[in-house]
Amino acid sequence: MADPDGYLAGLERVGWKLGTERVEALLARLGDPQRAYATIHVVGTNGKSSTTRMIAALLAAGREAWKTRPVGAMTSPHRLEWRERTEVAGRPIEPEAWGRAVAAVAAADPTDLGATQFEVAAAASFWALREAGVDVAVVEAGLGGRLDATNVLDSTVSVLSGIGLDHTDWLGDSELEIAAEKLAVLRPGSSLVVGRCSGAVAELAAATASERGARLVWSNDSAIGDRPGAPYLRRNLALAVAAVREFGVEVGDGEIASAAGIFLPGRFEVIAGEPVIVLDAAHNSDGARALAEALAAADPAELPRPRIGCVGLLADKDAAAVLGQMLGHLDQLVCTAISPPSGSGRVQVPPHTPDGLVKLSIPLGFSATAVADPSKAIADVIALAMRRRGTAVLFGSHYLLNQLWTVKRARCSSK
Repeated sequence: MADPDGYLAGLERVGWKLGTERVEALLARLGDPQRAYATIHVVGTNGKSSTTRMIAALLAAGREAWKTRPVGAMTSPHRLEWRERTEVAGRPIEPEAWGRAVAAVAAADPTDLGATQFEVAAAASFWALREAGVDVAVVEAGLGGRLDATNVLDSTVSVLSGIGLDHTDWLGDSELEIAAEKLAVLRPGSSLVVGRCSGAVAELAAATASERGARLVWSNDSAIGDRPGAPYLRRNLALAVAAVREFGVEVGDGEIASAAGIFLPGRFEVIAGEPVIVLDAAHNSDGARALAEALAAADPAELPRPRIGCVGLLADKDAAAVLGQMLGHLDQLVCTAISPPSGSGRVQVPPHTPDGLVKLSIPLGFSATAVADPSKAIADVIALAMRRRGTAVLFGSHYLLNQLWTVKRARCSSK
């Protein structure tokens, strides 16, 4: 298929419809490609993508001496192209391979089943991973768990990365309701690896594992030693190490150090230069807390103050909670608007208005201004950080970060 992303963009009108019946029927038409390899399933509110990539990197490193077939991974969302969600041997699959995968799914007539855009993309990823010959894939859940399109896997290991209040319209209003939706992916007789969580969620995880005859494993931060990096990424690395060992692959200090250094776009992504720019898709309270924690732990010489923030959030996010976590970690704030572009994979949700974000920010103690155009807001923040020899911090919606990534790609292409 010459334009697989254009095909997927044409499915945007479908929106979100939770449930696994459509994707199960679609995968059956494709010969159930998701059954051709072993899987590790990663669920949680925050930290899923980084944990998924770290698990895949550790699996590949730990099996290098005795396995020749590659390790696959499926993550979301993507930055600029849908193929970025499907990785083989640590890299996004090639455009031609992605085109073949989407063409195969399109030929199975997914619209006849009423399949959603995410379901079609997930089916294409599963098909592409089979065609790439992987013998194990690490799969990040999309929304929730029980009714998510990825809940078609017979995973031997499931990983719970953490629970927070996000997507409450779909998953429930309480931490326990959300945790129950995500823990529903656990298969009988498998293993559940759990990271840092509240006591109530820990009790629910233990009860769920017991009900399903699953082995329960808690991650241990001491297993990775004193690794450099953002605190939340160190915790996710410890979770990844526990998951890989539970899968049956032993890893040592060398493999752990290698996984600690993998590139994680939009997760405390530091772009060196003048000024230094930090990108973080911190769009809920827990994500913002992790970003604040990372900023607090950062070397002031590497991320100098003042730190000028640029924030854009969709209206279904608790903006006050996000902003409250960032208080004291930013010296100035520019608020802007952002919406998912066509073909993004996201149901159209309006943004918080810049003025609305400013009204929430000022009572908290921020020095905040509104700039409606996100491209101008980003440019203003970068220019201000450069003038004051500080750091630009872009955070919130993935779609805000996409603005900068798009500009960077255009500049690279023009050289």
